Amino acid sequence: MKISVIMYDGGYRERFHIIDCLNNQTIDKDMYEILWVEHFDKVKPELERKENVKIIKLNRKPPLFISYCWNEGIKRSTGDLLVLIDGDVYIDNYFLETILEDHVKNEELVMYFYRFEEPKPLVPPRKLKPIDPEYLKKVCRLTNPVNYGGCLTVRKKWLLEVNGYEQFECFAGDVYAGGKELYTRFKNLGLHVKWNPKVMLYHPWHPVSYGPYGHSLEKGSFNFKSQHEVIRRRELSLETLPYKGIDPKYDREPEWWDDWVRKHRASDGEKGGGKKNLIAKTRGFFSRILGRA
Repeated sequence: MKISVIMYDGGYRERFHIIDCLNNQTIDKDMYEILWVEHFDKVKPELERKENVKIIKLNRKPPLFISYCWNEGIKRSTGDLLVLIDGDVYIDNYFLETILEDHVKNEELVMYFYRFEEPKPLVPPRKLKPIDPEYLKKVCRLTNPVNYGGCLTVRKKWLLEVNGYEQFECFAGDVYAGGKELYTRFKNLGLHVKWNPKVMLYHPWHPVSYGPYGHSLEKGSFNFKSQHEVIRRRELSLETLPYKGIDPKYDREPEWWDDWVRKHRASDGEKGGGKKNLIAKTRGFFSRILGRA
């Protein structure tokens, strides 16, 4: 079974140690491929110098819409088993071998992984220090037991069955809601969802750890409420398809959306939130980041 490892970027990754981790796996290199999907139009020279990585540029404009990165990676992948993983974690060299063993045993398996975080230093360094695996394993702590954005492993056929990640407008600019929404549809499909207890992800601290979004959108904002409304309705209706996914022939507009928006947008506007505010913030952020790249 061939593996495709897919990662995304929005021009803000500060180092690329995960490529080195992937190039040192215990399984043969002809058993897997590495895909790096860049949402915008350029990547940093350090990434271009890495070996055995296929770089895909979407040439899209801000704000960052991670679902488009994941879906393009899924479409361009050649593996039977897909590993969709955060692009700045450290993994051990037996990571792919271990997850492959589990998926060979269970064709309907969907796996998520615990991501351990390095605490923010009291005095942030001016320059990022080299990755020290033993140090990370010693200091990193589990701060979120259900981090749907850390890593997902699943057979490609199931991602195509559910038509990939949700590209509906309210999921623009958020890492975790899109992952939780897909998790809901996997459960609705009846797949075997599991949190892997054998291999961990270690996330080193860095200044732009979460892009412009922080851990999530501000609670109470229009996008936060609308994302969770979509997920809630999916849980109740047992839907397995997104409103907008990989194959556009299945796209549809939610019948409830316009009425729901009219009801909630006014109260959100009083707080200065909403989609327009999110786009303005993220455009400013990426203009600064891409200008430095």
